[in-house]
Amino acid sequence: MRPDRDKNRATFKIMLVHGYLLTQTGSNLYTQYLAREFCRLGHDVYLLSQDDKIMDYDFVEEYFKFNSSNSTVYRLGIRETKYVGKCIAYQPDIGQLLPVFVMDDYKGFIVKTFLDLDNKEINDYVSANLAAVKWLLSRKDIDIMQLNHGVIFPYIASRIAPGVRPPYMVVIHGSRSEEHTSELQSH
Repeated sequence: MRPDRDKNRATFKIMLVHGYLLTQTGSNLYTQYLAREFCRLGHDVYLLSQDDKIMDYDFVEEYFKFNSSNSTVYRLGIRETKYVGKCIAYQPDIGQLLPVFVMDDYKGFIVKTFLDLDNKEINDYVSANLAAVKWLLSRKDIDIMQLNHGVIFPYIASRIAPGVRPPYMVVIHGSRSEEHTSELQSH
């Protein structure tokens, strides 16, 4: 049973944009722990990730997957959690290609570093995520967006009209962040 919200505490609807899973590496685990803590504090989290085992996490209440054009979602899981806030997870359809900053093994994906992508692959990845973010913003009253990593997701947010886009913050973390940020900006 969900505990009651503290009426004396401000709560927010937070869109947490993370393009990866919630296991294995630092930024993935950071996102998992942050989403859980937001829910524990009573905030509602709208989490975009590529984790198809998202219902394994105790803080996730609902799980939706986008169709191939990222214009519709279908529910794959629902349950009640013990947290005051709720996490509703969405998985944008990015195809089989998962761009990364540092090579790692992601089961079910073709993995390439951002620096190894051609322009079409970058544009496809940006377009897919942009469509998913816009879809969610058009349906939820988001107070703030948190974008992970310093290059792609801030660029995606910049392509959303300021009157539609809520305030956002960027968390720059992960392996070789400084090196990749400067390399990608010149790419």
